[in-house]
Amino acid sequence: MGDVPDGDLLRRHVLFQPTPRSANTRAIPPVSVFINEWMADNTSTLSDPADGDYEDWFELYNAGSRRVNLEGYHLSNTKASPKRFPIPAGYILPAGGHLLVWADNEPEQNAASPADLHVDFKLAKAGDSIVFAAPDGTILDSVTFGLQKRDVSQGREPDGGAGIGSYFHPTPRTSNPPAADRKSTR
Repeated sequence: MGDVPDGDLLRRHVLFQPTPRSANTRAIPPVSVFINEWMADNTSTLSDPADGDYEDWFELYNAGSRRVNLEGYHLSNTKASPKRFPIPAGYILPAGGHLLVWADNEPEQNAASPADLHVDFKLAKAGDSIVFAAPDGTILDSVTFGLQKRDVSQGREPDGGAGIGSYFHPTPRTSNPPAADRKSTR
């Protein structure tokens, strides 16, 4: 938190980067956060600890070397409206870390001491988009996927990479397996 402009005691703001010995800024430092894995037809793979339901989910991955405070960033399921869901305070993504996001339309399940994040939209198993946007609405990452198979996730190969693979053994909250290590039997 800090004054912007400096010395303005009436307007405190969340600062996205520390500015010791220099002027405070609300500029957003570059982040390496990616939509890493997703499942839009979850019928028996992973239940939401908040209510026990099997619901859509996706995972964010921080490929950077610094933790990222996600407060003020946005998630959406449409590029036309990238600021649909503002991420609330308390969600910190450590360097190399993963955050599970429940696309269950139940944001009231977000806890005071967050573990997983719940957003106000669901994913369509017939195909959809997932968007991660900066506080100003600039799209930082997005994926668009087609028809989903029941209880099979899709994700980036390797974590945060350009390739997309399918996972018969999903890996929420952990690294996606390389293609050579995947078992494709079910």
